[in-house]
Amino acid sequence: MSTNLSGSYNLDLTANDLIVEALEILQAVGDGETIDGGVYLKGKNSLNQMLKLWEAQGIHLWMATEYTLFFQKGQRIYDLSLPATRCVDGESWYSTQLSADAAIAATDIVVDSVANMTIGQAIGILTADNNIQWTIIEAINTLTVSLKDALTVAASDNTYVRFYDTKGQGSTTLAVGAVATDVTIELASVVGIAPDDVIGITDDVAAVHWTTVNSVDFDTNEVVINSQITATSSIGVDVIFYESVQNYVPISRIPTTGSMRRHSGEASDYEIPIQLQSREDYMTLPNKTQQGTVIQAFYDRQEPQGKLYVWNAPSTAVEYLNFTAEREIAIIVDSTDTFDLPAEWYLAIAYNLARLLVPKIGCSTERAQIIRAEAQDYLDQALSFDSDIYGMRMVPEQTHG
Repeated sequence: MSTNLSGSYNLDLTANDLIVEALEILQAVGDGETIDGGVYLKGKNSLNQMLKLWEAQGIHLWMATEYTLFFQKGQRIYDLSLPATRCVDGESWYSTQLSADAAIAATDIVVDSVANMTIGQAIGILTADNNIQWTIIEAINTLTVSLKDALTVAASDNTYVRFYDTKGQGSTTLAVGAVATDVTIELASVVGIAPDDVIGITDDVAAVHWTTVNSVDFDTNEVVINSQITATSSIGVDVIFYESVQNYVPISRIPTTGSMRRHSGEASDYEIPIQLQSREDYMTLPNKTQQGTVIQAFYDRQEPQGKLYVWNAPSTAVEYLNFTAEREIAIIVDSTDTFDLPAEWYLAIAYNLARLLVPKIGCSTERAQIIRAEAQDYLDQALSFDSDIYGMRMVPEQTHG
C-alpha cells in the first residue's frame, strides 16, 4: 500500500487562531475580516477564565510535572513562595562530589566534575552537620568552583554538591572598564537583565562585587547599580545576574496518592513513598518539631503558592523529596501565544470559548443551543483523552468445596 504522509504531527494554533475560530462559530466575524480590538480582548479574557476553570477539574496528564524539594535539617514547613525554599523541576538539577575537604570560611571548593555547571547557578554543599548550605557560583576554574558566600560549616571529601539554574540567570561582560565609586556600568549586552536583579561584577583580582540593579538602559547598554563599585574592573570581565525573587513553582495541586517519595540521596537510587495527609490529620500529629525520617506530609494549597508540611522534621539534608504535581495552565498574554494544552483539546477550546462569548457577543437562540451541545460533546471527548491507560488484571474466582 503506497502512502503519501505529510510527516508532520504537530498542530500549533495561536490564541488569535482559536479566538477567530470561536467568533466564526458564533458567525460574528466573516472570512478574512479583521477582529475589533475590543472583541479580541473579550475573547482573550473569557479564554483565560476558561483555562483557569479547567485547571480546577483535577489532574491533567500533560500538566503532571516532577519536582524535587531539598530538605533543610530540622525544617518542617516549606513555603514555596520563599527564595530560601529550594523546590525545583525534578529534571533540571545536577550533582557532583567534592574531591577535597572544604574548611569553614572556604570560598572555593574542588569538585569531581563541572559538567552542566555555569556561573550564576545556585549551588548547595552538604556539610559535616548533615545540613546543606546554599549559595551562588561566582566562577569556575577547571575543577575549582568559587562561591558567593563562605562556608559556615566544613564539608568533607566525597560529600555531594547540588546545583541548578537560578531564575533569570545569565552572564555578560563589561564593555567599558569601571573604577571605584562608579554606579553606572556599560555591558556588552543587557538582554535578560531587569531592575531588582542581583548582579555581580568581577574585579581585576577575581573578586566579585555583588549588588542589585536599579535601572537598565536598553539603548546604551548601561546599567545603574544600587551600590558603588569598590575596585577596578577592566573591560571584558565577567558580570553575573539573576532574579532576586527565585521561587515560583506553578503547582496547581498534588495528587493524594502515590505522588510523594523520599529519596535517600545520590549515593543510592532508593525511594520510599510517603503518605500525603489532610490538614486535620497533620495537625493532630504529636511532636511536630521532632527530627527524624520524613514519613508523612500535608500540602496547604494557597494562592499563589502553597506550603508543604512534613513530619518528622528531617534529621538530614542528604535525603530529599521527589513528588509529582499538576502545574498550573499557562494563560494567554499575547495573540501569538500557543496553548499549554495538547492539540486534541483545540475543538473543545474553540467551541467552549464560543459558548462563553454568547452572552457578550450574541447569536441566535437556535445557534446558541447547537454550540452548547457541541461544546459539551467536544469537552467530554477531550477529557476522555486525558486519562491514564492501565493494564487490566483478571483474577479467577475461587470456589470452596
